[in-house]
Amino acid sequence: MGVIASFREEVRKSLDEIRNDVARAYSPWMCANSAARYADCSTSTIFKAASDGLIVSYRGLAGPRFRKEEIDKAIVGKKKGRGTTPKPSAPS
Repeated sequence: MGVIASFREEVRKSLDEIRNDVARAYSPWMCANSAARYADCSTSTIFKAASDGLIVSYRGLAGPRFRKEEIDKAIVGKKKGRGTTPKPSAPS
């Protein structure tokens, strides 16, 4: 293989890696490890949240997948006290 062909192959590999990185960065789907890093918690917490129904776990070919928007909603809901029994409002 000549120098130019070798250079082309290296450029092609680099561009493929960049495309994959960009696709992962903008994908709404995450594996358990990525979801845990995103939510700043452990994978056990992610699986418990899925088990408790706070987020949905979808079947992926390489294991369960989670959606960023659902994790965002669960995090915001937890900060607002969501998931607890609301107190009745006082009559006006």
